[in-house]
Amino acid sequence: MILILLTGVLERGGIQRVSKHYSSILTKFANKNNLKVYLISLNDNSDVKGFEFNKNYYNLKSCGGNKIKFCFYAVYFGLKSKLLFSNHKSLAIICKLIKTLKPSIDYIILAHGREIWDYPPSWITKLSFNNAYKIIAVSNYTKSKIIDIYQLDNNKIQVINNALDPDFSFSNEIEMDLPIPQDSIFLLTVCRLNKSEPGKGVDTVLKSLPKVLEKVSNLIYIIVGKGDLIKELSNLVVKLRINKNVIFIQDISDEILKEYFKRCEIFVMPSIQEGFGLVFIEAMYYRKPVIGCEQGGVMDIIENGINGYLIEENNSNQLSEYIIKLLTDKEIYTYLAFNAEKTVHEKFIFNTFEEKITNLLDNIYSEDINS
Repeated sequence: MILILLTGVLERGGIQRVSKHYSSILTKFANKNNLKVYLISLNDNSDVKGFEFNKNYYNLKSCGGNKIKFCFYAVYFGLKSKLLFSNHKSLAIICKLIKTLKPSIDYIILAHGREIWDYPPSWITKLSFNNAYKIIAVSNYTKSKIIDIYQLDNNKIQVINNALDPDFSFSNEIEMDLPIPQDSIFLLTVCRLNKSEPGKGVDTVLKSLPKVLEKVSNLIYIIVGKGDLIKELSNLVVKLRINKNVIFIQDISDEILKEYFKRCEIFVMPSIQEGFGLVFIEAMYYRKPVIGCEQGGVMDIIENGINGYLIEENNSNQLSEYIIKLLTDKEIYTYLAFNAEKTVHEKFIFNTFEEKITNLLDNIYSEDINS
């Protein structure tokens, strides 16, 4: 049996989406090798019995946030398993507990981003990481942080970048109406706007706009996301006197979001501590140049001056220059846009991602047979 331990998959978010990716690939691998598979979610509503992904249905045991119930199911099914998979650092301790009870079991931990460096690990979490068969880091930046904080050997950690949904290409053929003034062009940012997750760089983009608007007066900045930072950012908009050029949008469907990606001129999010940055490759899929910050996981995605630009932390003047360059130099824009799309198809499509995960599982399974 393969046991998949999940913090949750049903809410909207990058971790939830990636967790569906891993669940589907692990389930496919289990079926291929005549293994049972069991998925347990800590936080999803206990009434939920499963979810659909990529035209398949996956049974799910949801615990509605009940940690005792989750631990009971995890240990019960874990002791019957050959392999455990944890989609988050917070579940690593459960994997270590099961391995203590059944030493022959292997487990994999998926490491994303801020949960690694924002919250110092306890000794038991460090031990849980050290006892894992493999830790998958979503970027080289995340890997470097794990090595520094957890004092782990380089070979213990494998970098596997996240990928687009297998059906991401789907979009409506009919162009949707967007709340954008006629004859305007727009920049796009998509992120959570929470005080608990600072550093997304929206304030840096706002500070760059007055200089940009001197050259491109019909520019609109669209910010898609919700959170308790909106009021603070709205006050900054007023202070900068750019009210007419900034639009906040909170709740939209995935289909409408794709329309924003398709019709924006540039995707910009100079986040200073991004674990990976899935939204960048979503924009690049639609042949959009992207601008990020020269630190964090986004450096696995953006090649400066090739498929986008990387700015220094909080450097609004540098950001202004890059935005103006892209909006006024068609040749540079076309070059970066072409390479952005090319990068996605070469590195970040689902089939490539699935192949890397399957190869890792094959290695574990073959070692188990030969041991």
